[in-house]
Amino acid sequence: MATSRPFAYNPIPPGSEISGTTQFVNLAIGVLQERYDGDYGGVKWWMGPNEDLGYIICQPVPSNTQPTPISGVTASLGFYRTTAFTDSAFVFTCNTISARRGLPVFTTPNEATAWLSANGYWTNYIAPTPSPTPSQTVTPSITPTYTPTPSVTPTYTPTPSVTPTYTPTPSVTPPHYLLQEDLSALLQEDGSYIIY
Repeated sequence: MATSRPFAYNPIPPGSEISGTTQFVNLAIGVLQERYDGDYGGVKWWMGPNEDLGYIICQPVPSNTQPTPISGVTASLGFYRTTAFTDSAFVFTCNTISARRGLPVFTTPNEATAWLSANGYWTNYIAPTPSPTPSQTVTPSITPTYTPTPSVTPTYTPTPSVTPTYTPTPSVTPPHYLLQEDLSALLQEDGSYIIY
């Protein structure tokens, strides 16, 4: 189901709004579930375009010369709708409006929204809230400073120690003997015999 709202041209002094509406300069915007088609509040109401398809802009037409789809009937307000829900589509549509008045082009949605508001146009576009620009601040830093600290310096102190010295120890190797088969004599290493 399409989303739209009723609008009426309502040039009244401030503080004289129609009950159940929001007044924006010379435009009344219906906000209640009322039957606005019966000239609610004594003004002629027109349904705005489908807001599900793009941002809309409503302009007052005080001369009551805005053509309508109804033959022979004119209106005191007109509508524009963007082709998409993007900032660039919104700026493009606003530039179309300003170009008809011979005005310079807008470069940002905020410029376009400010101009629309100042000239009595209503829009459902909500300008993004600008993020604060971070400023460069000096961050204190720790600067190293030299502070002498007394310290213990190791000194070499010779300590006498006993170092083992190699001293050969004579060893006696027992003689080798061979026993003869008949067990009658032993043959010594030097070749002599011991006879039994």
